[in-house]
Amino acid sequence: MNRRGNEKDMTEGYFIGLMSSAGFRKKDIQRPIIGIINSYTDVNPGHKPFAELVKYVKEGIWAAGGMPGEFGVPAPCDGMAQGSGMHFVLPQRDLIAASVEAMVQAHGFDGLVFLGSCDKIIPGMLMAAAHLNLPAVFLTAGAMLPYQEADKVYCTSDLKEAIGKYKDGKITEVTFDRWRENMCSSAGTCSMYGTANTMGAFLEATGVAPFGSSTMLFCDGKKSGSLEMLGRGLLI
Repeated sequence: MNRRGNEKDMTEGYFIGLMSSAGFRKKDIQRPIIGIINSYTDVNPGHKPFAELVKYVKEGIWAAGGMPGEFGVPAPCDGMAQGSGMHFVLPQRDLIAASVEAMVQAHGFDGLVFLGSCDKIIPGMLMAAAHLNLPAVFLTAGAMLPYQEADKVYCTSDLKEAIGKYKDGKITEVTFDRWRENMCSSAGTCSMYGTANTMGAFLEATGVAPFGSSTMLFCDGKKSGSLEMLGRGLLI
């Protein structure tokens, strides 16, 4: 472990001083310092739940004897970027990887918890984790709730079908407007087997995320418990 904050080492004086101004005590920063890379944003449903979920990760880290330190990364939504903004999405994968690595190397974290979902964010985080070669675990925000209307259940990809149906005159503007407002019915990753959920399944298959966590609904009560245990598990 990279034991930062040894008060007998005079070269650590600036580190101790600045961490103290951030609200941490000397005995806190003598613990293993675990970086939480949080891709929370208000404008991407796949990442919005992390504002609440990160609290449970921090609880787990504190309980296991570590000290959590949270920082953020870009989290673009491929679905929103379709059209004129799409060419801004792919480069962000490398931007995310570079920003994580730069922050971790600058601050000397001992281990990492990645909170991320969606198409470019998980790959960017994985690239950083592989390059940094520190203890690391991942968790996605969980899946979006499906939308039910009468006896049918719709998922996110049905909205794309609805766009085509409306263009072809197969549904009315009233129906299209209702579907457009409701088919993406909650926060969480798109309710389809697209890149976001594929990457979540990949995290599970490679053993860096709890099994079953990526398909768990974002609002499932087990989600908070799994996040708390995730924070503990990195230090046990």
